[in-house]
Amino acid sequence: MKALPLLACLALLSPPVCAEPNAYQYQPPRRGAPAQERLVGGGSRGAAGATPFLSTLSPEHVGLTVQAQPTLYWYLEAPAGTALELTLSAVAAPRPLLRLSLPPAPGIHGVALGRHGIRLQPGVAYEWFVALVADPARRSADLVARGAIERVTPPAALAERLARAGRHEQVRLYAEAGYWYDALATLAALIDAAPRDPQLRAERAALLEQVGLPEAAAEDRAAAR
Repeated sequence: MKALPLLACLALLSPPVCAEPNAYQYQPPRRGAPAQERLVGGGSRGAAGATPFLSTLSPEHVGLTVQAQPTLYWYLEAPAGTALELTLSAVAAPRPLLRLSLPPAPGIHGVALGRHGIRLQPGVAYEWFVALVADPARRSADLVARGAIERVTPPAALAERLARAGRHEQVRLYAEAGYWYDALATLAALIDAAPRDPQLRAERAALLEQVGLPEAAAEDRAAAR
């Protein structure tokens, strides 16, 4: 019997079984800080009257980028009646490099550091946070999600391959090399260009699930249906 394409449904089975479009395999780098909790202070997942779930779209280790001005992504489960704040700081620095007030809109969102004149220095570890601020006078009550990022220089051979590759191939190369933020941002750019493409949404969902982000992945899986 002739083999069916990878993404085809196996109609001969009952019920039909569809292969998972998971073309990109993230390989965590062999360096980085110990695992950190993404969520600080708890939070609910949609209970009536409770704070919605919030997460940075980052691995539990220090995620890598080759970009001086990457994009940082986060996920908010549902509309929030509080302020949303994003901050970025070099680890142990006394003051943040960036502090932004943002609309607390549900879904997956990103901030391009280039739009705010922020450049990451190679070899410096940075922390970034998104926080729902219920009471500006009592910041200890914030619901906070944390991410970590470091800029690195890619090997010359990989940089040459990336320069020649198309967007889809770049996602694969970045993911396999352990450059989380670049794989995610490149895939997000493909989704922005084709927001109704269900395969791209399913591919990002699979990538998010690889680093333990099932809530954000569910957003893409719903959009892929």
